[in-house]
Amino acid sequence: MTRAEFAAGDWIDRLARALPSLAETQKPYLQEYWKRNPRVHSAVGGGDGNQPAFPLGDLRDLYAIVRHSHVFGQQEHCAPLLAVLNPVRYLLHSHPTLEPVVGRIIGKDDFWMQILDSGSLTSATDLIAGLMARASELSRDRFRAAATELNAFLSRGGQGESAS
Repeated sequence: MTRAEFAAGDWIDRLARALPSLAETQKPYLQEYWKRNPRVHSAVGGGDGNQPAFPLGDLRDLYAIVRHSHVFGQQEHCAPLLAVLNPVRYLLHSHPTLEPVVGRIIGKDDFWMQILDSGSLTSATDLIAGLMARASELSRDRFRAAATELNAFLSRGGQGESAS
C-alpha cells in the first residue's frame, strides 16, 4: 500500500477496535505467565506511586511465547490468544512505514528499528505490547489515543531518505 492509498484514520479506528479484545483475552494468559515465572514486581515507574508499572517485559515475553507456541508444544493452549493477536499484527503490518520491513508470513515479525544513533531488533508484537503499555497510562479513549500516537510516530519515521 502506498502512502497515498493509506487512510490513517481508518487504520487507527481498526486498531483501536481490535486492542480492547486483545487486552481482555490476554488477561488469563498473563496471570498464568506470572504463576509460572514468579518474580518481584516493583512499583518503579508506576503512574501515581500506588499502582505498579505496566508489565511491558512480561507482555512482550508472553506474546513471543504465543507467537512461537508451535515450538513450545502449546499451539492448542495459545490458539485463543493467537487468534486475537494475529489480526492486530496484520493491522500493524498494513501501515506503509512497517509494510516494507515486516513479512506477511507468521513468525516473520522481526525488524531493525533505529532512532538517532541507537537501534535494536524489535517485532510487531513488541509494538503491540508497547501500545498496551501506553494505553494503560491514558485515561480517555485509551486505545485510540495510543494508536493515534503510534501512527504519528510511524508517519514521521517513514519520511525522508533515512526512513528505510
